[in-house]
Amino acid sequence: MSIVSLTYISADFMFDVIDGKKVYGMKRDGKFMLIMLSILVLQLLWNAWCFAVILRCHEYIKNMKMAQTREAQMI
Repeated sequence: MSIVSLTYISADFMFDVIDGKKVYGMKRDGKFMLIMLSILVLQLLWNAWCFAVILRCHEYIKNMKMAQTREAQMI
């Protein structure tokens, strides 16, 4: 979703710069762009949080496997 938001904002900016008018007859005002930017920021924060959780789970599983291996070697 964040890639879609970023692509949409970029395309909107580029078309407005090139044409200097509204694209496809749709209204794009400051409030609309603010909503799109806030959606983008929320998606990026969500992706960062998910990445951190997955990374912590990976580290936990790796540590558990190492602990099991050490116990097996000690016996």
